[in-house]
Amino acid sequence: MRSSCDEVDKLIGERIRTLRKIRRITGSQLGREIGVSPQQVMKYEKAINKISASKLLLVAQVLAQDISWFYKEDK
Repeated sequence: MRSSCDEVDKLIGERIRTLRKIRRITGSQLGREIGVSPQQVMKYEKAINKISASKLLLVAQVLAQDISWFYKEDK
């Protein structure tokens, strides 16, 4: 079954938050590294705002994770 766009945004946000916490990086630190406010990081994580492909690439680089991991569906 194919995920809707909103579900994909939620999945990506949850994975950003999970990985950020595993890496012990605060929202402020991540925001500083990718050029956004801590509030914007929270909005990405909660899927209030959609993250652009370029920002997600920066997030992946900062969190040392392959970008494809954010999109993989759990089976």
